[in-house]
Amino acid sequence: MKENLPNQLEKPKSGQTATEVIKLLINIIAGFLVPWIAGAFLIYRDKKAMLLAFPSGGFMSLLFNDFGVYTKWWQLHPDHMESVTTIPFNLGIYPIVAGWMLHFIFTTRFRFNAALMIAAFAALLTGAEFVYVCLDKIQYGNGWNIGWTYLSYILALGAVYGYSRLHARLFVSRNGQQEPSGP
Repeated sequence: MKENLPNQLEKPKSGQTATEVIKLLINIIAGFLVPWIAGAFLIYRDKKAMLLAFPSGGFMSLLFNDFGVYTKWWQLHPDHMESVTTIPFNLGIYPIVAGWMLHFIFTTRFRFNAALMIAAFAALLTGAEFVYVCLDKIQYGNGWNIGWTYLSYILALGAVYGYSRLHARLFVSRNGQQEPSGP
């Protein structure tokens, strides 16, 4: 029966497993643990921004990352784990940064503040990803580049902001009080 197992189930080489575990731990620390330190502070300061950003930012991240990995536009190392490798980022840096973006949009009083904040936070995420590209932790393929990355962050953060506006329109009455849900 052992002869019928596919090659993918063979034991990895001895050094390969330790290196991949270290790469995954770096992703967990950089993409999840460090951002959640800032996320805990945001929850303390602005629960509304975090409650709006976490589900919408996490969903947008999951959608973009899984599609990008599937189409081989990018590859995050360790690469044989495919979308599992992106989980720390989907639940960490992306929704936390989206939460901080909403916090700054909600708390600043500039007229064109939302578009500027979306562009600035997209640039912040693009810069962080560029560091990962320079460290060879992410490899681009099939014509993807840092410009497309910036555009994808603009779209994702714009969708998070749009979700927050839709939420405000549907669930907050004119006097600013939360309306009850249900029939």
